[in-house]
Amino acid sequence: VAATRSTDPLSRAYGVLALAADRDPGVIDILTPLLGDREESVVLGTLRTLGRIADARAVPLALSALASASPSVKQEALATLARCPLDRAQCDLIVPYVGHADPAVRAAALRALARSDPEQLALVLSGSDTDPAWRVRADLTRALGSVGGDFALGLVFAALDDPARRVLPAAL
Repeated sequence: VAATRSTDPLSRAYGVLALAADRDPGVIDILTPLLGDREESVVLGTLRTLGRIADARAVPLALSALASASPSVKQEALATLARCPLDRAQCDLIVPYVGHADPAVRAAALRALARSDPEQLALVLSGSDTDPAWRVRADLTRALGSVGGDFALGLVFAALDDPARRVLPAAL
């Protein structure tokens, strides 16, 4: 806990990682101010720790991190949201990131929707073209494979015919 208050950014980053080990929701109050840290590595570590804890109290914190200008922070915030319990209104806040310019952010948004609200994901996918980045398609296929269900498995099966060979292993 003391390391998270250090003036040294590396110490703060290690302190955040140490707090992740127990997955104790009690540390969320300690982590909250670190989301505003000037060092991106500390913010990323804080979001990863919140994702490991996967508590509903982490959701508004991760949603607020989506306002960051950094694609890396957005991606990690979406990864955190993918691990936390979300309601429909919170899933609706993820949908705009499906069209983000950065493929890693798009993939993280699709992964979060696949794990949190497959019905919402079906609506989003029905109104959009196939993502041009093979990595996004592969990531979505992996996420859908872990979700299961008829809709998800249908998309995984369709990924077997993806023109990019790199998507195939995600479908297997």
